[in-house]
Amino acid sequence: MTFFKPRKFIKFAAVLLVIILAFFAMLTMFAVSAFNSLTKTTPASVSEPVPNHAASNSPSAQASDTNTPNQITIGLDGVQQEYNQAKKWLKESAKQSLANAKNHLDKMSHRLNVKYEDPQAVASCQQSAQQGDADAQYNLGYLYQEGLGVKQDYAQAHTLYEQAAAQGHAGAQYGLGYLYQEGLGVKQDYTKARTFYEQSAAQGDADAQNSLGMMYEESLGVKQDYAKARTFYEQAVAQGHAGAQNNLGYLYQEGLGVKQDYAKARTLYEQSAAQGDAAAQNNLGYLYDEGWGVKQDYAKARTLYEQSAAQGYATAQYNLGYMYQEGLGVKQDYAKARTLYEQAVAQGHAGAQNNLGSLYQAGLGVK
Repeated sequence: MTFFKPRKFIKFAAVLLVIILAFFAMLTMFAVSAFNSLTKTTPASVSEPVPNHAASNSPSAQASDTNTPNQITIGLDGVQQEYNQAKKWLKESAKQSLANAKNHLDKMSHRLNVKYEDPQAVASCQQSAQQGDADAQYNLGYLYQEGLGVKQDYAQAHTLYEQAAAQGHAGAQYGLGYLYQEGLGVKQDYTKARTFYEQSAAQGDADAQNSLGMMYEESLGVKQDYAKARTFYEQAVAQGHAGAQNNLGYLYQEGLGVKQDYAKARTLYEQSAAQGDAAAQNNLGYLYDEGWGVKQDYAKARTLYEQSAAQGYATAQYNLGYMYQEGLGVKQDYAKARTLYEQAVAQGHAGAQNNLGSLYQAGLGVK
């Protein structure tokens, strides 16, 4: 008769338990390794397109999609980033970049009465400015600001604007406001910028009205006030100002100070886009891309993105690149997506940097 020996059984059970635990540990390590490999290479690790509401002469930019569920994206360094947070910094990054060249080349140049390509015309303007002519002082100031026919000189532009503004010239008042807002040739000062914008806007200047709207929308030197922003935008819109049409459209799109209304947003974007405003073309495209207030239509979205991208608008280049990456209304083409992302990256677009990195990580459309 064989008797049960507890010590031997305990030793056997302990050895068996160690073997089982070691086996499960190996399985866990393998699973984690496989998961990390997949998350670092999947083409789904991209940021989706975001709209941009920056007007041609505003420092504001992109909209965020607050209804998008949390997702994970992978950056160039493989670090996971929370999707909604990514959209937030995409919006903020674009807000810093769109107030400059197109601003005045498109919005102030309509006042310019000097053929800057003609040295004699520039010389004549200089002579008139020296004689105290306010229009000539303004025009010459603008030439110095943009470096048109003369060497760019913000300090000289500031001096000439001051001379014209002292005579009540609305364009010069606006020009001074812009220099102080952007810190060009002067120390950045939102209070002074607002003061000059207010002087100009009081004379009915649409550019100044739009810029004041942006200051209240973005809280630049003032307490954020969407109602005041809307009022100033509406004043400029009444004069057919393309940038204000776009910015007011954005307020309706997002429901900022107004009841959200995609139909009104679309109408305003259409008015602005018809004037060639690149931001409005992009934003209108995004409505069709997402099907907000319209039937979703990737073909229309692509056309509008293309119009905007052709003007060098970074967000449209990014959005169009995303369409080619995902095959939305177009044949999937990673090479075209890469090219468009590269164009946007050259302008510092954060979302394009992220998605371009993802393409390289996955080896899609790159050599």
